[in-house]
Amino acid sequence: MTKLLPFSPAPFKQGVILTILAFVLLQAMPHALAQSTGTRIEKAPDRPLNIIRFDEPAEIAEIRSLLEQGAHGDAIDLALTLLERDKTPAIQYSAWNALCAARSKDNQWDGALEACEKAILIRPRHWMARNSRANVYLMQGRYDLALDDFQIALANLAPGSMEAQIVEHNIAITESRRRASGEG
Repeated sequence: MTKLLPFSPAPFKQGVILTILAFVLLQAMPHALAQSTGTRIEKAPDRPLNIIRFDEPAEIAEIRSLLEQGAHGDAIDLALTLLERDKTPAIQYSAWNALCAARSKDNQWDGALEACEKAILIRPRHWMARNSRANVYLMQGRYDLALDDFQIALANLAPGSMEAQIVEHNIAITESRRRASGEG
């Protein structure tokens, strides 16, 4: 005859409660375990900022890295591959925005604007693609269009946020260049 050890349900219940609590917290904060590269502000350079960072797939981080290395063609190819492979709206938005940035770095203005516009259609109130398109306009010397997009981006951001500071920096550069060109 086998003798059973006394069983206390207290530790078992405690474990179940902790598991349920962890699950509820993860549901309430879905990005708690996600990679967050965040948007960072360093010393503001004397050029417009074009940021494509947020909780992002590895391909977007790789595109950013390729752009920083000057490998614009590789960044464009990777963005196009990502657009073909993943049709979810969040990925499509990020990939179109990344393609906009990559094409603008390669002076492909029409392609850059087309990519930005596709991203904006997916998330019209998100600041990032508006900021990217405004940077394309700025590089083309189309200051009024750039300022319009920067203002729309800024209107959709929390005042004083890091993202708002980026857009405000870009507005200041645009206004300065417009004045220097004799337009403003």
